Amino acid sequence: MKLSVIIPLYNKEDYIELCLKSIVMSSVKPFEVILVDDKSTDSSLFRAQKCLRLFCDNQITWKIITHEQNKGPGAARNSGIDAASGDYVLFLDADDCHVVGIFEELFLIVKKHPDSIVFFQVQYKSNGVVRPLLSKIQNNICKVENLLYSIDNVFELLGKESLVIASGNVLCKKSYIGEARFNEKERIFEDWEFWFRILECQDITFYPLRLLFFNKPLLIHNDEVEGSLQRKIITSPDDIFPPLLLINLMGKSDDKYISYRKRLCSIWLYNSIKRLGWRGRSKFILTYRSLIVKNFLFNRYYLGVFLGFFGGGVLPSLGKAYKKLFYKA
Repeated sequence: MKLSVIIPLYNKEDYIELCLKSIVMSSVKPFEVILVDDKSTDSSLFRAQKCLRLFCDNQITWKIITHEQNKGPGAARNSGIDAASGDYVLFLDADDCHVVGIFEELFLIVKKHPDSIVFFQVQYKSNGVVRPLLSKIQNNICKVENLLYSIDNVFELLGKESLVIASGNVLCKKSYIGEARFNEKERIFEDWEFWFRILECQDITFYPLRLLFFNKPLLIHNDEVEGSLQRKIITSPDDIFPPLLLINLMGKSDDKYISYRKRLCSIWLYNSIKRLGWRGRSKFILTYRSLIVKNFLFNRYYLGVFLGFFGGGVLPSLGKAYKKLFYKA
């Protein structure tokens, strides 16, 4: 398997070295690693280049792409896709890191199931929580072999639990991506929207093993880092818009998308509310009241929206407590 690992980089000077080390420490290596610097203003690129000089070997082809201006995470990943020459693609954020042995595990899966898209578990660095948890998705999966499951009714599953946790927990053939690219105007849920289009294009009816879930965490997600790949920190309701994926789902009449659409809306509302002050929260709710009513779903995110409306400061603690309580491995 010729695997291309794509790393978008923006102001992650404190994390990029550990990220790169997690790749080279594996005994089995990817075919190439593509680092896309999205006009970092700190020493991220310098530290990455220094790290590559120390760990450079002939087993991995290293490519560095630099943007002349900050374009956002979608554009950085698109540059990586365009430059990738491997048969498979795996994304990795610069503040996350792989678990040692990830490539051995994925290579074995691909050897047996070369035409599959593989989702695997992610472990949160802050509290050790693992997602997606097998018990949360067991009604939509079927065991193939040890730790490996096929996914049935993927959109029904997405209405209950996220499969794409941290951008980088999906292994996909580049041919499946084809001409599809991340929407560069989107700064939230751009990874969900991208993978939705990929999944929607795959005819899983005739390929029951096309979508696989590997019940083992192979990625450590640093959920304590704010700002991601973008410069702008949103604090005004005028800067918050519904995700493109949500708008697209609102236009679909097929019932199989309803639960996913409502869950996506609730997560977007929750993440938006916790960024705003009292006046901002009021304006935001009034602006999108119709969208909120149409997608009402009684779940923890709508509960968070309700609590956050009256006291936004409780949301970070509420979210962490929920993860610890409901996502114990």
